[in-house]
Amino acid sequence: YFEQLTKDIDAEAICVAHHQDDSVETILMNLLRGTGIHGLSGIKPRNGNILRPLLYVSRKEIEQFLASQQQDDVTDSTNLEADVVRNKLRLNVIPQLQDVFPNAVGNILKTAQHISEATTIYDHYIEQTLSRLVDGNSVAIDALLEEPSPESILHQWLSPFGFSSALIENIWQ
Repeated sequence: YFEQLTKDIDAEAICVAHHQDDSVETILMNLLRGTGIHGLSGIKPRNGNILRPLLYVSRKEIEQFLASQQQDDVTDSTNLEADVVRNKLRLNVIPQLQDVFPNAVGNILKTAQHISEATTIYDHYIEQTLSRLVDGNSVAIDALLEEPSPESILHQWLSPFGFSSALIENIWQ
């Protein structure tokens, strides 16, 4: 939709209003679904031509700013019903986490930042390793098996071709 919208209005990019709370919800959903390292670093500020300039502020901060400007905020009423996973996390799980760990949201975001930094190193290593091991559509299996985490390398090589995690695990086994 956003790709088409960008073309339709001849825009360089589209800004969306995702904020810190959205990123925390995404991190938790990804964690609970069994994500890899990339899914734990939260929503990216830029994904192609989609920009998220509000990721560094919370919903509460946005609401406070709007109030200081005497500007109304709009709440999507569907966000107030705990009928989908994201809403259940937002309305039930995260408040309970904050009861136990008052800085849960801040700590989740801090952890996501650490993971994002580690992901940069991981991606660099994977790229270098794949350039050594892959020739066209072939991989040097003996060299792959010498790597610290051959399954991760295999996953990073095959997933862009549409191989599912389950299928890659079967190939690895």
